Amino acid sequence: MNESKNIIVFGPPAAGKGTLAAYLETKYGFKHLSTGNILRTEFYDNPKYKKLKEDLEAGYFASDDLAKKIVEDFLDNNDISKGVVFDGFPRDFKQVDALKEILSSRNMALDLVIYIDVSEKDIEDRICGRYSCRECGAIYHKDFKNTKVKGVCDFCESKDLYERKEDSLEALEERMSQYYDRTNPVIEYYDDKGIIVTVQSKGAPEDVQQQVDALLN
Repeated sequence: MNESKNIIVFGPPAAGKGTLAAYLETKYGFKHLSTGNILRTEFYDNPKYKKLKEDLEAGYFASDDLAKKIVEDFLDNNDISKGVVFDGFPRDFKQVDALKEILSSRNMALDLVIYIDVSEKDIEDRICGRYSCRECGAIYHKDFKNTKVKGVCDFCESKDLYERKEDSLEALEERMSQYYDRTNPVIEYYDDKGIIVTVQSKGAPEDVQQQVDALLN
């Protein structure tokens, strides 16, 4: 598949959006735009954004204006000739409108929306035991996906691995509440547009990847 495509990956917390987006970047050359990773790596430890860090750790989303600015800066400072995978944006209807404006002003179009369907029990199992690389944002799990070398990130070789406070069960409850209230209606909106497809996530990430490969090819 050589055609440039701009894709949104949707799904509840721990559905595997970042894993799928990273796979699409590696295999097809799309640029993976993760607002969550950018927030954690560029803003998280900046004292100026202490309130933002507290909000994220409690399970709340970043403001619409900040998310929009992150997306604009990413598109303007990366080679996106093969397309972009949007991961974590848009999350609500205000961000849907912002994305329309962003794409239109850059002569870009939205080609596909992928929704990863996963059960709430699987979400809880995946959240408990997660840890992340503070340097590049890669996510691991003590039971399902440890680093190949203990204490060392597979991707950037950083040793700065940590358990994220936003992956606590208390924060998950808040994130799920916001997801159902704010993001579910957006998924329905794209479904009505006829550009959304659903893939099932019941096992290994490779199962989802194979479904998406079949879709793209």
